[in-house]
Amino acid sequence: MTNKVLSGTKYVIGILIELFILIVLFNIAAGLLSSASDAAVITGFSMLLGMLFVIVWTGTIWFGKFTALFTKQQQQGDVDLKNMAKLLVIGVALGLTLFATSGCTNIPGGYVGIKVNSYGSQKGVDDYPALTGMVFYNPFTTSIFKFPTFMQNAIWCKSANEGRAVDESISFNSSEGAAINADIGFAYSFVRNSVPLLFVDFHQSAQELTDGYLRNQVRDAFSRMGSPMKVTDIFGAKKQEFLTSVKEDLNTRLGKYFVIDMVTFTSALRLDPTVEASINAVIQAGQKALEAENKVRESKAQADQKIEDARGASESKLKIATAEAEGNEKLKKSLTPEVLLWQFMSRWNGVAPMVVGGGTPLLDMKELASKFEKMAVESAKNNPSQNGLSAMTVEQK
Repeated sequence: MTNKVLSGTKYVIGILIELFILIVLFNIAAGLLSSASDAAVITGFSMLLGMLFVIVWTGTIWFGKFTALFTKQQQQGDVDLKNMAKLLVIGVALGLTLFATSGCTNIPGGYVGIKVNSYGSQKGVDDYPALTGMVFYNPFTTSIFKFPTFMQNAIWCKSANEGRAVDESISFNSSEGAAINADIGFAYSFVRNSVPLLFVDFHQSAQELTDGYLRNQVRDAFSRMGSPMKVTDIFGAKKQEFLTSVKEDLNTRLGKYFVIDMVTFTSALRLDPTVEASINAVIQAGQKALEAENKVRESKAQADQKIEDARGASESKLKIATAEAEGNEKLKKSLTPEVLLWQFMSRWNGVAPMVVGGGTPLLDMKELASKFEKMAVESAKNNPSQNGLSAMTVEQK
């Protein structure tokens, strides 16, 4: 009986040693498969294939030994079924242990993973490589943290129907000391290459960082950027300028780990009712003053338009009068006695005037004939190729 127990114990110890070695080797191979190095991945895959071969080979050996032991004891009529059952239970338990210590997860696209040894001494960035794709690990000794690298949206509001079911709104003060409460919308993303360093500094998951560290930084930025500004500016025309300054401040301070894409108010700002009434009164007064200024500008514009119209009409008349005077002056200079005589003679039909005054004819026909004859002679001298009348006609033309 003692020999049978010793034989069974020897087999169990051998199986335990083999399974322990396989578990250690499997964890090493899983770590290599999760590495960013191609050589490490190939090594890890080769180790898994080798372990599979060893399991099949040693399993065949152990199965043969158990079969031989059982056959021998059966031939001797001394089969210890109870001992055999114990060995079977131990083998199944060890197999389940090996399976349970073999974890696997997938790091999908848009995420970066960090594998953390819960019982190790990981302290530096190099101890936390950024992981993607299929990752093997021991769930009892290691943990996987996933960080999204695409845009994330966070809402910190007072209502329990949006965001988390607690009051996460942010309060800050203006330069007058007025307390302002706001619901904040926040869009950001993790800097992929800085995720290992981020985990070294904080040892928190993405959601924990968002709800804790990031929210505190946003609240601090609102307090610092809001304290120099008047409450009417924050409520009024400089609201967008204020939000832009908060976003720029956050990018400056958190740019090592995060990219801040948007900071905004998701609802109306909340104030003490008395302060809010004062602000509304100031805004209304400003609107009335603006309306009055607009009316003044409109009246001035209308008056200026009338002045310009009058000036334009005056300048137009002056230009017309100037043109007429210049035309009259030119016409005056061109009307010589000879021209007048020629025009008279060319248009006269030869009939004596029907109306005379004082008994004296209006025209002295002898004098007119004499002057006309002289003009003809002079024209003939100037144009020898034509007769006097035609030459004079050409000249007058």
